[in-house]
Amino acid sequence: MLVSRRIVTAAVLALAASAPSLAAAQQPVVDSVRIGTSASGSRPVVVVQAANVSFTVTAHARAEVSAVLRPMRSRPSSINDEGLLRASAAGDTVRIELARALDAWYHLELGVPSGAALRITGDNGGDVRVEGVRGSAEITHSNGGVTVLDASGYAIVATSNGHIRVRFVAVERGVPMSFITNNGDIDLTMPADVRATLLVDDSISLQSEFPLASSGRSRLRRLAVNGGGPTIRLFTNNGIVRLHRL
Repeated sequence: MLVSRRIVTAAVLALAASAPSLAAAQQPVVDSVRIGTSASGSRPVVVVQAANVSFTVTAHARAEVSAVLRPMRSRPSSINDEGLLRASAAGDTVRIELARALDAWYHLELGVPSGAALRITGDNGGDVRVEGVRGSAEITHSNGGVTVLDASGYAIVATSNGHIRVRFVAVERGVPMSFITNNGDIDLTMPADVRATLLVDDSISLQSEFPLASSGRSRLRRLAVNGGGPTIRLFTNNGIVRLHRL
């Protein structure tokens, strides 16, 4: 019965997390842009900045970045939302941003090359979901949860209010990471052979599928995974930290 409850709970949480993007998918596209990335073979950097927007980022095999903007709710036909998105490229960097401030909540669907390095800055728009992007991910957000699935580089995630869920299929060696939320749980899944040193405040509840070796006694615990390695800072002011083995 315990396994069944976990399966049901996971399904409910997944459905709840995807509900806003599913609702937005029913709305018409109000603006879209598409821009090619450098053909030099280097990893493209995709920089996205938007307020009052939730994000879905998926990977594709094309050398381009695409962005589609939809309202979260139906908008009067008299409102002209064309020209809200702006795209530019300089060297290996592609930027997607808003041409003007939004007066309602929108959802931004991004398609990026699978090896892209993501730099996302959001503010007060809902959740961020990244899936299948094998480059690095640096995400700063407020008032929304962040989910990064099937990553194979490194990640730095900070949100003022929301859960953080990150699943690595591989971890870039030698790079420190951090996962910080002021209000929410942190779920971090890593390969079984990862080597890292966790930095976790003594006041935070921690559940781990990895054996952890503690070094020293202080308010900031240093916990070695598989002998230790680059630091991973984990902080929540109101939540639980859970570590899972892939």
